[in-house]
Amino acid sequence: MDELPITLRRSTQIWWAFTWRMMLYGGLSAFLAGLAISVALPHGWMNSRAILWAFRATFWVLAVLFGIWIMWLTLTSTFSGFRIALIKLEPSDDSPETELDAGRDVPTAAGS
Repeated sequence: MDELPITLRRSTQIWWAFTWRMMLYGGLSAFLAGLAISVALPHGWMNSRAILWAFRATFWVLAVLFGIWIMWLTLTSTFSGFRIALIKLEPSDDSPETELDAGRDVPTAAGS
């Protein structure tokens, strides 16, 4: 596997692949959420304050879920001449240990 340099062109391709999907799916989900909430208003199922909070909560939940899904789509996409790969790094003696690495492979009292 050859490591390619990060260029403006490649960065722009990755950014655009994420952005257009986020705008399309995010816009569609916001429209559908707004439509569902606007249907509930005339029927008296919700008051205007509840609609505002329901719309906000729905928007943020959908934004997070769609954002994760769209990031996955982008990471698994093939671009012109390259794809994104996650490469496991082997720890070295001179690399600092991070908080996430701390405690890893440390035997516990029960597992000793």
